[in-house]
Formats: sequence, C-alpha cells, structure tokens
Amino acid sequence: MLLLLLALGCGSPTPPDWRPAIDAWRAGDPLPDVPLVDQEGRHFDLGRTRGAWLVLGFVYTRCPKSEACPMTMTKLVALDAASQAVELNLLAVTLDPAWDTPERLKAFGERHGVDFTRFTLATGEAELVSQALPSLFNVVALPGEAETLDHTVRIALVDPEGRTVGKWSDEAITSEAVLARIAPPVDCTAGRLHAAPDVSGPFAGAEIALCAHGEETWGLVTNRPGWGGPVAGETYTVYSGTPVRVRRGAQEDGQVVHGVSRWAPGQLEREIADGAWSRELSP
Repeated sequence: MLLLLLALGCGSPTPPDWRPAIDAWRAGDPLPDVPLVDQEGRHFDLGRTRGAWLVLGFVYTRCPKSEACPMTMTKLVALDAASQAVELNLLAVTLDPAWDTPERLKAFGERHGVDFTRFTLATGEAELVSQALPSLFNVVALPGEAETLDHTVRIALVDPEGRTVGKWSDEAITSEAVLARIAPPVDCTAGRLHAAPDVSGPFAGAEIALCAHGEETWGLVTNRPGWGGPVAGETYTVYSGTPVRVRRGAQEDGQVVHGVSRWAPGQLEREIADGAWSRELSP
C-alpha cells in the first residue's frame, strides 16, 4: 500500500517556477522577474524592463466597457506619444489568457493605434497573468456575464529599479501626471526678467523665467514660441502660470522651447545694473 501511495504521489503539486518570487514579494520590493509572452509570441521576462521607467496596465481584448480596457489603451497610447523624450516602456497584460493569444493581442493593439516600438501586450501562464501578477497592483478580475470580466481598472508607474511608485485609475490618469513623476518640474522660481524697451536683437521684448541665479544663471524665454534662448542643445516644455512651470523634454501639453538663456557669473547683475533688464521676484 505504501508503495502504491508513493507511486500515485501524495504530496502537493510542484508550484510553477514563478510562484516563489510572487509569494516572497512585499510592497516596496522590485517587481518579481516573471516570464511573459509578447504579441509576437516571443518569451521575455518582466525584468527586461529594468533600467527604464515602465507604465503597466491590465486589459483583455473582449472587454465591452468603454470606461475600462479601451480607455486604458487610449491613455497608454496617448502617454506613449507624449513621452518620446523619456526612456519609458509600456506594458498591457491580459487578464484573459485563455482567449487572448499573441495574435489577438497584436490585432487588439493595432486597432488602438499602438506603436510596438516600446509598447508590449503580453500574456503568459493563466494563473500568473490573470491573478498573481495583477494582485501585486491590487487588481482583481472576476467572471462576469457572457464571457466578460469584472475587474479593477488601474495603471501603475514602475521606476527603473522595478519598484511601483504610482497608481492611477483610468479616469484619474493623465500623461502630465505620469510625466510629472518621471521628470519632476524644473524649479524656475528665481524670478522673471523683462527686457528694457531699448534692447534690440534676439532679446528684444523678451520675458525670461529664471531657473537658476547664482554661480549658474539660466532661464527660458517664455514669450517667444519655440525659442528658449541662444544656447542650443536643450529642450523644455513651458506651462503658463505664476510662477512659470517647466519640464525637461518636449511634451504635448505645453509650449515647447529649444535652447536656453545663460549668463556667466556676474554677467546678469552687470546687465541689470546697465538697465538692460528689470527683475521681478517670484511670489
């Protein structure tokens, strides 16, 4: 009898290779390096996204609710377009792996205008992608009517070390909110400069938001569309307001300017003393 029991097996089934990493994970830890399959049928590990920012959401291709998966895809595609200046990957993982083959995921992405350069749709082992991985983001999917799923709608931001640093529901997330976490606004609160009426040349009539004033003094022209100053090589996005808000890189939701205005130590003070500029301190 003992031999028969041993032959039949009386222990627990061997857990999948990814299970120990999922079970050991705690909030604040880097995401476990679990195996997935992309829309081309290629196997990859989640850890390949390390070293760059990652925005991750959960979808399924038969989702009938416009405020759920279709909105997730719309938000992710818009974020992809708005963040080209940022090292960022986007990942949408299916909650319905039994139906969502790589071919169906690819077609789903194409219908939503996905550029697969850095946007991946993924499936994998059923329990992993429908339950275990979503649980790390407090996402739950339950069977609904007519082969649908009732699931939590959430998009997460993961830093280059693999740690989740932000979560949004679909209706709350905007490209600006995500990009603000990735590239925090530049502090341009050192005041404003206004060119004197008799200043000619490229700075005639210029208004400049000062982003630093001291050993390094620089700012951005805010009233000349597309031109931040004569020192080339840098791009910023300027948002109107008091004080002016600025982010590095070209974003779609503000005024993009190329170049900056820089002064050598003591130069701006001399120009102000000579009457070329008036300085208005930020409140």
